[in-house]
Amino acid sequence: MPYCPKCGVEVDNGIINCPLCVCEIPQFEEDVVEKRFPIPENIYSNQIKELKKQIFISITILCFGGILTLSSVHFLAGIDSQITNYGIIGIFGTWFYLFLFFGYISNIYLTVIGVGAVSLFLILGIDIVNPGVTWSVDVGFPVVVLFTVILLCAIKLYKRFKRKNQYVIIPIYIFTWSSFFCLGLESIIDYNFSGEISLTWSVIVLIPLLSIAAVLLGLYINLPEKIRDRLRRKFHF
Repeated sequence: MPYCPKCGVEVDNGIINCPLCVCEIPQFEEDVVEKRFPIPENIYSNQIKELKKQIFISITILCFGGILTLSSVHFLAGIDSQITNYGIIGIFGTWFYLFLFFGYISNIYLTVIGVGAVSLFLILGIDIVNPGVTWSVDVGFPVVVLFTVILLCAIKLYKRFKRKNQYVIIPIYIFTWSSFFCLGLESIIDYNFSGEISLTWSVIVLIPLLSIAAVLLGLYINLPEKIRDRLRRKFHF
């Protein structure tokens, strides 16, 4: 609230003359907060994005040129070769892999599904180009689907529990999901090549991996707090 400089009476904001002595009230602008320091801006990340964009555009041009060259050899020159067909399929798959790995899809789950879909496309292309190859669909499809599902589950659980203690959770997840993948991989291979499932090497891999994961989890959960603190300080986790 302003005051009259002559009689000292308190007046309302915006009053030009004092209602008591008719003295002119000085008018002051509202306080303006002075910005002493500029707002920080991360220029480095923008430069990285621009560089990544330029690299991807260059790779896209090269891939398009490669596909155009191989297509010209195949259709115009009349050379029907499996090498050219494999080359075209491989360039397509490589471009899609790079599109995903460059981070143009920010969602990690969609990225994993995209990698699985591109892998299935490449496997299907092998069968189309060479009809004599049958293992790619019978074995390749189930293996890719199995790996994609396991990876999605691992990412989901890791995001849920990573704040507990990521230096303990990460090895447990790696050992656990690797053992399950080996179990599924041998089951798929045995079923397609021998018609029955007889697990051997996957069980040999599964037992020590799950044992190590169980020991790590048990040690971290059941140890007294003093020992856990000592282990944290010693191993920096």
